[in-house]
Amino acid sequence: MNTSKYSSAKKVLNTLGVSEINFGKLLKNHRLGEELTLAQMSKVLKISISHLSDIENERKFVSLERAKYFAKKLHQNEKYFILVVLRDQLKRANCDYEIELKAV
Repeated sequence: MNTSKYSSAKKVLNTLGVSEINFGKLLKNHRLGEELTLAQMSKVLKISISHLSDIENERKFVSLERAKYFAKKLHQNEKYFILVVLRDQLKRANCDYEIELKAV
């Protein structure tokens, strides 16, 4: 992994804010920041290239369990991945709510 690219990708994601990004964009931005192809990223996540493409392009969505798994595989913050997925679910359900996660 290219750590200098990772750092700049992480800065971009931080400036966007959680509420302005969906899970597909989050994965795609991470992949591009790491300079990974769809094939390379799908291998890391142990999913097909077409499934990854569907997630990145919001044709398919992931569960909370899958978000946790992806965060672990990508060495990312689990809470952030879960929060983005939950916000995606609320948005798709036309629920105008804001959520915050707290560890228990």
